[in-house]
Amino acid sequence: MNKNADNVEKRILKKLDEMPKEVSDLFHAKKYDKCASFCEKILAEDPQSILAHLYIGTIFESRNDYEKAIVHYSRIVEDFPEFYLASAAKGLAQFEVHDYKGARNSFLKYLEYHDCDGKVWGITAQLENILSGRRNAMQILDEAERRTTVNKDLIYRARGAILLPTDPDSALLSFIQAQEAATEETQKEKYGKDIYNLVLKHIDPLKRTGMNQR
Repeated sequence: MNKNADNVEKRILKKLDEMPKEVSDLFHAKKYDKCASFCEKILAEDPQSILAHLYIGTIFESRNDYEKAIVHYSRIVEDFPEFYLASAAKGLAQFEVHDYKGARNSFLKYLEYHDCDGKVWGITAQLENILSGRRNAMQILDEAERRTTVNKDLIYRARGAILLPTDPDSALLSFIQAQEAATEETQKEKYGKDIYNLVLKHIDPLKRTGMNQR
């Protein structure tokens, strides 16, 4: 870890340590009303409290009040952009209110600080596909493939999902890659079922008929 990154981590940890244990206990016990009340008092004294914003945002999100959740996640991102979990939380909330551009941008912010997770890359690419088309989405996935070390199967899965409507043959190859890259047997089995259904529903029936006649 370089010196700047080390200083960033210390700054965040310092803010996290400032949260009273009683408030964290209330949150984890799902006593949300009391927790939110405490957090509001904390924010009145320290508007940059990471956990107070995170707890209140999560509470609002649990009640499907995504707009208010976004307000609190946004404050963390503004004050501590390197606390990338807030960017991910903000992106998921924005997705729920169909703010796909905002969600895409939040996930890209997350990836600036944590670029090794294939799940977030895959979601970002699918949002990019909705917003600007397949070409840009594929560029994101190509970059993801070079940089990702975790959940790499989800990159191939996203590529397959994007290709499927117009190029089922290439989509099939991507889903096979996803199955090969999966690290858990249950996930491999799921991809196997997806591949089987893809062949039945989308691959040219004439190809399958020809194969059966050989």
